[in-house]
Amino acid sequence: MRKWTIGASIMALAVATASLSACTHSNGKVSTAEPTALASVTTSAPESANPSPAAPSSAPSGSASPSPKATTGTGGTKAQKLDATAVMTIAAQDTSTGDIIVGGYVRGVIEANGTCLFTVTNVGTGSTTTATTTGIDNSDSTSCGSATIPAAKLSTGSYTVFLKYSNSTGSASSTPVDLQVSR
Repeated sequence: MRKWTIGASIMALAVATASLSACTHSNGKVSTAEPTALASVTTSAPESANPSPAAPSSAPSGSASPSPKATTGTGGTKAQKLDATAVMTIAAQDTSTGDIIVGGYVRGVIEANGTCLFTVTNVGTGSTTTATTTGIDNSDSTSCGSATIPAAKLSTGSYTVFLKYSNSTGSASSTPVDLQVSR
């Protein structure tokens, strides 16, 4: 796990905001359109103190073309793993407002309209807060942009943050990063 240093949050937010204002599409043209969806934030308590881990299964072998890797999620349904990598670019606390800023992108997928789900989990209690954005196609990746989680949604403490990107084909998750929230 990586540890984020909180300090340059304002500058990182400015960079993330600027990157959304002029995205280059795969056709080489620059888009000046606004993002199609605003971030939404939800908070929930842990479902159980000891959730059962997902049991992996292997993808069928001998296929002629590469396919997403299959894993078994909760409830016995098959969730496809994209051949892509979700990357957290920021998980920091804005020192002036106390809000949490999260952002990221997906390498290996260039498309619009996928779902970017940022999950912030309290290490001590297991409670989660999520923020959702819509993916925006970029020249070499899918941008998830950034989202703000209001300070009122989180208490002081240690958190882990990760990004999960989902589309009609499957999903990809980032490596969790550590975040320390203070008031």
